[in-house]
Amino acid sequence: MSFGEKLTELNTMTELERREKIWSRELDELYDRITENWLKEYVEAGYVNPHFYRVESDEYEYYDIMAVEVFLACKFRVVLEPVGINVTGAFGITDLYWEGHKDEKVSLLLIQNEDDSEKLYWEIWKGRKQEDRIPLNKETFESLLNEWLERWAEIDNV
Repeated sequence: MSFGEKLTELNTMTELERREKIWSRELDELYDRITENWLKEYVEAGYVNPHFYRVESDEYEYYDIMAVEVFLACKFRVVLEPVGINVTGAFGITDLYWEGHKDEKVSLLLIQNEDDSEKLYWEIWKGRKQEDRIPLNKETFESLLNEWLERWAEIDNV
């Protein structure tokens, strides 16, 4: 896209369209990071199988917002389900939960950097207190999945 085309698009894009475009891009990047980086070795070994689908919602008018189900060992399912961009204190929110335990979900919040509003990053929020927030990275994501496996997968210690 040329410079002029970009200026024209920015000029005609509504704030909602702009936010949805950013939200869609950041979700896609998060899913890629999880499935093609953090869990790549498990996907390649066949232990993890991601399944992507479009979120059906009247809230999203301009872009296809995707969700992902991560099947673990073909038996268990972890869901990343986008909730929306109308969130106080964050750019957007995604629910992360173990199938059958949505009531114990955690929230993944897309946060704008205070020093640079163009920089966004993800945090895991297990509650509303500051100490319940942790950065989302490979280690924290795997730790959460491991915690859920121990609680709900009923794996025998052999």
